[in-house]
Amino acid sequence: MDASTRARVRSRAGDACEYCRIPQQATPIISFHVEHVTARQHGGTDELGQLALACDRCHAYKGPNLTSIDPDSGRIVAASAGIRRHQAIEQHAEGQACEWALTSTGG
Repeated sequence: MDASTRARVRSRAGDACEYCRIPQQATPIISFHVEHVTARQHGGTDELGQLALACDRCHAYKGPNLTSIDPDSGRIVAASAGIRRHQAIEQHAEGQACEWALTSTGG
């Protein structure tokens, strides 16, 4: 992925993790990752909608997983369908607490 794409993802994210919303300033020693929502090994692409800025903790938690267990239903769900990036951004903008989660509700 080229530097311009990485810069666009970082700009879109407001230089904050798109999952938990922690700002890059909070962890200046550890750079955030521009990651594939669906890992490349599973067919993910470098399209902007398929990329997310992630802190090291969220990046490590998600990893290349294709599925996860929905904490609400206990069912196995597709991980890429359960990333609530946009919902987390909206909650953050409204001043609500948000946390990174994999759920069947998608995002």
